[in-house]
Amino acid sequence: MGVAGFPGWVQGEADYIAFKRIKYPWLIVNRKQLWEMVETKLKERNYSPSIKPWYEKEAYATYDRSYFGKKDKFCWVPYEDIETLKDVEKLEK
Repeated sequence: MGVAGFPGWVQGEADYIAFKRIKYPWLIVNRKQLWEMVETKLKERNYSPSIKPWYEKEAYATYDRSYFGKKDKFCWVPYEDIETLKDVEKLEK
């Protein structure tokens, strides 16, 4: 869920999500495939929270943002994992 209680962008209704990258300008990803991969990884961890602070980026650990006055949670997903999805396109411009 997002901050306002609605589905977040990965659980939303978009077909694709575009990420701005440094090593190539854009990474276009199938949103459904991304969510399925992330959900599998979260389940493997039993949705466990990180014991590290959020800025240390423990992959697929959940982070509660209530400290920042937010009602949502997030997890960090490495781009290397995203790049392995089947329906991915790397755009040069």
